[in-house]
Amino acid sequence: MADGRSRPESGGYADDDGPPPTASFQLGIEDSQEHLDELQFSLVHSQDADKEDIAEEIEALTCRSVAAHGPEEGFDSLDGYSGRGSSRAFRPHSVEFEDTLSEMMTIQRVDSQDVLFDSRPKKAKIIGQYVIGDLLGEGSYAKVKEAMHQDQLIRRAIKIMKRKKLKRIPKGEENVEKEIRLLGRLSHANVMSLIEVLYNEEKGKIYLVLEYCCGVLKDMLDAADRHRFPMWQAHFYFGQLLEGLSYLYSKRVIHKDIKPGNLLLNTAHVLKICDFGVAEELDLFAPDDTITTSQGTPTFQPPEIANGADAFAGFKIDIWSSGVTLYNFVTGSYPFEGETIFRLFENIATCEFEVPSHVGPVLEDLIRGMLAKAPEHRLTLVQVQSHDWVRKRIPPNEPAVPVKLRADDDLGLSSTVLPYICDILSREEFEEDHQGLTECPMLVTGHELNQESHHANGNGAGHSSGTRGTRGTRGSSSDEKTTKCIKVRKLGSCLLS
Repeated sequence: MADGRSRPESGGYADDDGPPPTASFQLGIEDSQEHLDELQFSLVHSQDADKEDIAEEIEALTCRSVAAHGPEEGFDSLDGYSGRGSSRAFRPHSVEFEDTLSEMMTIQRVDSQDVLFDSRPKKAKIIGQYVIGDLLGEGSYAKVKEAMHQDQLIRRAIKIMKRKKLKRIPKGEENVEKEIRLLGRLSHANVMSLIEVLYNEEKGKIYLVLEYCCGVLKDMLDAADRHRFPMWQAHFYFGQLLEGLSYLYSKRVIHKDIKPGNLLLNTAHVLKICDFGVAEELDLFAPDDTITTSQGTPTFQPPEIANGADAFAGFKIDIWSSGVTLYNFVTGSYPFEGETIFRLFENIATCEFEVPSHVGPVLEDLIRGMLAKAPEHRLTLVQVQSHDWVRKRIPPNEPAVPVKLRADDDLGLSSTVLPYICDILSREEFEEDHQGLTECPMLVTGHELNQESHHANGNGAGHSSGTRGTRGTRGSSSDEKTTKCIKVRKLGSCLLS
C-alpha cells in the first residue's frame, strides 16, 4: 500500500508522458455507498479540517459533477456537510473529483506491476574499519554481531549498546564504562580481549570490538543430549577457567558472575571469560578482598549473599560460582533450584544438595569443598588448582559435545561477513556494468513474483516465461528470504524501504 499524498505536485505520475489515468482505488466493497458516506463524514468532521474550505470544495465538485452527469448523480445538497445529506451524497464520477479525493486518502490501490522488489543481498554496513556481518547473540541491553577488519581480514565480534537502553538499567552506563576500563588493562589467553572502542554520539551507540568466539558453553550444554559434558571435556574447560581466574586474582579483579553463559570458546577451543559488567577491581592497598555489592546471577550466588550479609569475601564468591558451574558441567543440572528467587535463596542458604553417583568420590570432594557453606571453610583458588581431580589426566573416552553451530556453518569457520565483503567489492563493478540503465536487473515487480510463485506451485520448479532471465533461477518462495519492497513506480516519491 502506498500513500496517495506522495504523488507529484503536478498531478501526473512520475514516469508518464500523457495525461494521468483515472485513479483506480476502492473503498471496501466496490461502489459501496456505506463506505463513501463514512468517508464524507470523516472528512468534514475532522478536528483539523477547515470546514469552510471543505464546504467550498464540495460545492465546486458538486457543480462539476452535476454538469457532467446530471443532478441525480451529483451531490443532492451541502447538507451532507453536517451529516444530513441524502444517501447518494459524495458519489464520485468525474476525473477531477477522483483526483481530489485520492489526494485526501491515505490508501491507494496500485497495480502489482508497479510495485518493485529488491532481490539483491543486503548492502554492507561499515563501522570504523570493520565490515559488519550477521547477529551472533542478543541480550537485554546489547547485541553482538560478527565483523571483519577491512585491511587485516581478522574476524571480530562487535558488542553494540545504545545509551538510551543503558539509562533504563540500574548502573547500566557505569557498568559499561567499568567493563571498558577493566578489559583495557587485562591481557590473558583465557580472558576476552578488548580490541578497541568506537562511539557514535549522533546515534548514541557504543561499539566494543572484541576477539571473535564461535561458541558459548551454556548453548553447548543446552544442545547436548544429557545437557552435560563428558568428564574429560568438563575437566578440559574447568582447567582453563581456573587459569583465567588465577590471572584475574593476580590483577585483584573479582568477576562476580562466573557461569557457563559467560564462558566462550574461540575456533581453537580456548576458553574465554567474558562479561565484566559487574566485576570489581580491588584497591591496590586494600587489606583483604572484602566487598559489599554483588550483582551476579541468583542461581550462582553463595549462602552469604542469599542470607543478606552486608560484606563478604570477593574471591570466595568466584570460587562458589565456579563450583556451581563445575556441577553443571558434569551433571547437567544445578545444585540449588527454586520456583521463585526467594525459594532459591532459601535452598542456597541451607547448602544441602546431592551429587549424582556417576560423578565419583574424587570430583564430589572437590565440588563440596568449593560449595562449603561458610566462606572460611571454602577452598581457595590455590587449593582447587592443587586438588587431585584437577591435577589428574582424564582420557577422552567419550564423544565431545560440539559447538552449537549456526545454520550451514562449518565449526564456526564460515564467516557471515563474506557476502557483505563481496557486495563491497562488486558494487563499483556492478554500477559500471549497469550505468545508464533505468532499472536494476535485480529488481522485480510484484506481478512477476506472483507469476513465479504460481508457476512454481503448479510445476514444482522453474519460473514462467514472463520473468527476467537476468535474475537467475529462483526456487519456491518458501525456500528463500523475503524480498524487500523498495519502490512503487507510479508513486515516484514514495519509498517503502
